[in-house]
Amino acid sequence: MQGLGTDFFVFNSTGKLLSGDGQHYTNEYSSLAKQLDSKRNALYLNLDSEGNLVLGCSFLVKQVGGREERVVCISSCTRDRYDVKSSPINEFYQRAVTEIKKIDKYEYEIVGIWEEGDISRIEDLENIVVDPDLKRYIEGKIISDEKVSVISYDAVNPITVISSIYPLLEKFLGNDITINVSKYPYNIAISFSSMEPEPDLELMGRDIVTWKKAPPYSDYYIILSQTFEIEENYPLPHFAGKDREHIAREAKKNIFKKYTGQVLNIFNHPNSINKLFNLYKNDIEILSDIFKTKYQAINQMYIENDSLIAQIILEYEANRDQSLVGISGTNVPSILFSKLHDESIKKQLVSKLMKLNPYPSYALEYFVKKAIVYQDIDMLKELTYFSIPYDPRLSRDFENTVERHFQQISLSGYIDILKLLADNIRSKSGDGGKLLYKYIISSGKDFSKELSMDQAKRLDKCFNTKYTKKKKDEQNRKRIIILETIAVVSVLGIIILAIAGTWIYTSPNNVLFPYNESVMDETVLGDYLGPVLGLLEPLIDFNGNLTNISSVENETALNDTIINETIINETITNETINGNESSNITKLDANLSNNTTGNNNIS
Repeated sequence: MQGLGTDFFVFNSTGKLLSGDGQHYTNEYSSLAKQLDSKRNALYLNLDSEGNLVLGCSFLVKQVGGREERVVCISSCTRDRYDVKSSPINEFYQRAVTEIKKIDKYEYEIVGIWEEGDISRIEDLENIVVDPDLKRYIEGKIISDEKVSVISYDAVNPITVISSIYPLLEKFLGNDITINVSKYPYNIAISFSSMEPEPDLELMGRDIVTWKKAPPYSDYYIILSQTFEIEENYPLPHFAGKDREHIAREAKKNIFKKYTGQVLNIFNHPNSINKLFNLYKNDIEILSDIFKTKYQAINQMYIENDSLIAQIILEYEANRDQSLVGISGTNVPSILFSKLHDESIKKQLVSKLMKLNPYPSYALEYFVKKAIVYQDIDMLKELTYFSIPYDPRLSRDFENTVERHFQQISLSGYIDILKLLADNIRSKSGDGGKLLYKYIISSGKDFSKELSMDQAKRLDKCFNTKYTKKKKDEQNRKRIIILETIAVVSVLGIIILAIAGTWIYTSPNNVLFPYNESVMDETVLGDYLGPVLGLLEPLIDFNGNLTNISSVENETALNDTIINETIINETITNETINGNESSNITKLDANLSNNTTGNNNIS
């Protein structure tokens, strides 16, 4: 790289430039240097979409007679300035050693990268061998556009591996690829670290770098790498400008077509189907083959990722050939749907499936049952606004499904659905809402009494119902009953006061009005109260309670009764004044006359 005029910079741990030349220096390199120092990068590699390469490393150094510190080396070169057929990594470390030692001001000695002395192995990098299966596996993971996570307690082993796979990276021209080897892990697609949280594998060895244990499904990635390398249809120009997702899809499809049996045998256990689905989640043609060939395993599998399976179901249903319905494997989406655990994911999936034409029957069943039987508000709202397809068969199936589930709920369930609709619907309903309302009113019950006025108004707005009018009529009836009750109580009060007045005048303790036993006779009481009780008979039951007047006839009778009672009241009042009071006044005059006479005699 030095001979090709690569730009090279050396920074201290704070990002201060210690030495460097070239025309491509920017402040971004200073920021990058501080990042590489904090993460203790043994290697930073970035190959951008135009083929420009940036390499970096944090070194442990020591001034002569001084303390240890760290410096960071960064190199940058454009594609036309290095050999694409060989790895530039070895040359980068060679130049780094030279550039650090050239800084006369500090007279640095290189101690190592992560540990003292490990730099000596870097100088012998070309003589370290990488296990072919390890190399193929990591290449396969990169080709399939999957995350690569490797743990290594040695800085040199991962550098050796990356150097060995560098020629593969050149085939991804047009993509931005970053690889880090660091003490502290990065959350990126390709990471080697001594503290990797969820590694695919662990590196080991010294002269021969290998893995401690082969990771799951390693055979698949090894085959993928081998096929990718030897396939004549995959030279560099074929992939130039293609994104990694496209490259991964084509490469994975290629090995499935060429080595179908071998690939399927790798995923022989029922739960391994989760991984197989993940590899081919966007390829409907291959998914169809998997559905047919792995039918029994799918029946037995346990779903590990609901979101992935929901994506596969939707992708398959949206693109399936309807002419193949009924053929082996085509009911697999229904089986997979029944195995989903997360209800929120199921609901989201059903919402999308019901927008398809035709929609799958298992989605319709879940949709309607969730809305009507379980009264799930999200599903109920969607059902209310749902537009039934014009297809006669689909329309018939939809109506039959709604009717069947309405038969499973009680009358209180009808009321609950109606209230839920009233509380949550704010605009005109669709076909589904009209169908819901059709089956609610088919019960023959008037549910207006169960609704508030606001609920009635919203239902009228959404379904063109007459609940508001019914509520107002009901309120008017109640108002009339209340007024009638007040009138009856008032009349009774007047009558009681009138009778009480009579008792006062006839009280045996009344000096002014001596007691007349005949007034309290039962016959006399009957004469007073009989007509009144007769008039109140339509309003009072045998237990003495006011009756509920609910018909027009009763209301008319009550009005007539009130008029009659008024007349009776006037009559009683007049009689009291003209009769009893007159008689009592006469008696009073006579008593006064006698008393006067008696007094005269005494005197």
